[in-house]
Amino acid sequence: MAGKTLFCVICMVYLYLGCTTATVVRNCEGNPLSLSCPSGSVLSIISANYGRTTGPETCPHSSIQTTDCYASNSMNIVGNLCNGQTRCTVVATNSVFGDPCVGTYKYLEVNYTCQRRNDIIPTEPTCENRSDCNTERTCEGSSLSLSCSSGSVVNIISANYGRTTGPETCPHSSIRTTACFASNSLNIVGNICNEQTSCTVLATNSVFGDPCVGTYKYLEVKYTCKPGPVSNMKRICEGGSINLSCPSHTPVIVISKAMYGRQVPGSDFCPHISIQTTNCAAPNSLATARSACQGRSVCTMAASNQIFSDPCVGTYKYLEMEYTCARRGRVCEHDILHIGCPPGQKIVVLDAFYGRMAGPDICPHPQTSNQNCRASSSIRIVKDKCNGLSSCTVTASNVVFGDPCVYTFKYLEVLYDCKQI
Repeated sequence: MAGKTLFCVICMVYLYLGCTTATVVRNCEGNPLSLSCPSGSVLSIISANYGRTTGPETCPHSSIQTTDCYASNSMNIVGNLCNGQTRCTVVATNSVFGDPCVGTYKYLEVNYTCQRRNDIIPTEPTCENRSDCNTERTCEGSSLSLSCSSGSVVNIISANYGRTTGPETCPHSSIRTTACFASNSLNIVGNICNEQTSCTVLATNSVFGDPCVGTYKYLEVKYTCKPGPVSNMKRICEGGSINLSCPSHTPVIVISKAMYGRQVPGSDFCPHISIQTTNCAAPNSLATARSACQGRSVCTMAASNQIFSDPCVGTYKYLEMEYTCARRGRVCEHDILHIGCPPGQKIVVLDAFYGRMAGPDICPHPQTSNQNCRASSSIRIVKDKCNGLSSCTVTASNVVFGDPCVYTFKYLEVLYDCKQI
């Protein structure tokens, strides 16, 4: 029944809670979907999908081009809006979830239970009673930087762009609400920062959208640092070169950190009479190193002003690079990529792209003229499908990633590591 909420009830058994009735609710594209629980209990989202997995018997429409359509951010968005609430409403639109299958009429389907407040078992890590949890906050219009020490990576626990406190936080004359949440906050910050040694996120409406027009907002992030993939660190003084190489079983270089400049106090590393600053770094260091070495098995990088430009004239510099040797999976457009890890290990996605970054030697085709094409959603989608699993499959198609370069034959490439459980 188009435009109407459809209900069905199933019973699921939970290890800790006994038999708890789960409810599936569904509404067609363009309509709001409302979830609610009785007094004294709150929502716990089990699954959610904005897309289409059934034929015209569900939300009938003349535009149904696929029944294999999933918005990968569905669970995150619905969970952020509804988990722990007595009631909530989510609008089933592309403006909320993006469009996972252009030209297909979609619907939002959510599977949830109502649990007593004291019985809720957290499904995600929290910062409660954790001494290793960091909280960072910045006001609207500024940038928020997170960092972990060498050998560890960022693990986002929670994030919100909005406002949940009064003028004592980021004071401003425009504060109309203190119940303001950008539902995509955790997803956006996680995609930028998870598994990185350091990251920067802008606290702006252009990044998150505006969850409460007329209210001055801030970005607040809680995170921990966890052990990262085994990485290699190399340094060389100005004028020299760094040689990187990876073995055959993990043949791909993935650059996690690069710095050309000088940030070691005094003259402990690369001593020289010309050291006028120890707070100097070429802003293009990481991008330049990745452009030269990412995805290769061997690479040589010169520590020179000709490569990076001169970030601090008159100071003798050095080049520092941190990298991981990763596994690679690649398939051509329309094919299915299967990646996996040995028993007892799980997948950690380091990089991914759907597009084309090379000539016709990879996935040969007459249409390969655009060789600088990458779907911006690539790493987010692949992480959502594969991170933490022992194996996974991803289809290399415009239906999954959108079409970043029309009339170009594309491919999907995933760089990943296997981590012991």
